Formats: sequence, C-alpha cells, structure tokens
Amino acid sequence: MGNESIYVNEHGDCRLHRSGFAWLAVLSLMAWALQRRLYRLAALALAYGFALPPLLAAVPIDASFYLPLWLLQSLLLGFICNPLHQRWLLRAGWCLDAQSGNARTQVANSLAVTEGGAR
Repeated sequence: MGNESIYVNEHGDCRLHRSGFAWLAVLSLMAWALQRRLYRLAALALAYGFALPPLLAAVPIDASFYLPLWLLQSLLLGFICNPLHQRWLLRAGWCLDAQSGNARTQVANSLAVTEGGAR
C-alpha cells in the first residue's frame, strides 16, 4: 500500500491522493477516473472500451496475443494512473497539505482542532 497525501485548493477543498499501484484502474479505468472526479478521462475510457473490440477484430493477430496485450495494458494503467492523478492535482492548482502513511488521521485531528474540539 502506498502513502496517502492530502491536497488543498484555495477554496479549502481537500482531495486525498494515494501513491502506488492503482488496482481499481486495472479493473476499470472509468470507475477509477469517476472516483477521482476526472470526468474527461472517464469519457475517454468509455470511448476506448467501445472502440477497442472492433479495432482488435479488424487487426489480424493471433488470439493467443490477446491475454498478454490485456496484461500489459492493465499493468501500464496500474502503474501510471496515480502519478497522473498527482500531476493533474498540481497542474490544477492544488497544494500538498499533509503526507504520511495515515493522512486521514491527520485530517481528522486538524478538523477537530479547527472546530474547537480536542482529540
């Protein structure tokens, strides 16, 4: 499991970012993109999902290559999706606020302090 980071924008909104391998992106890129509110990427993943089968049917390759191609694509998505999400956060103006193995605890503690409560 990777580290968790919290990014904050100028409006005070928070986003949680996880580094490491993205298993959800391997299973469904569209679900991974929707979970992170990357709607353009989700639309591209949907279009890719509909366009890929006819393209593979049109290309004369042996059926034994489908599984290795799928595994390669899945591994590639798993390794690049979280770094792409971090790059998108930074380019969109989000700033790193906290980074640790347990960022949720830091957020809960900082919210308790700002609301006047103590933990």
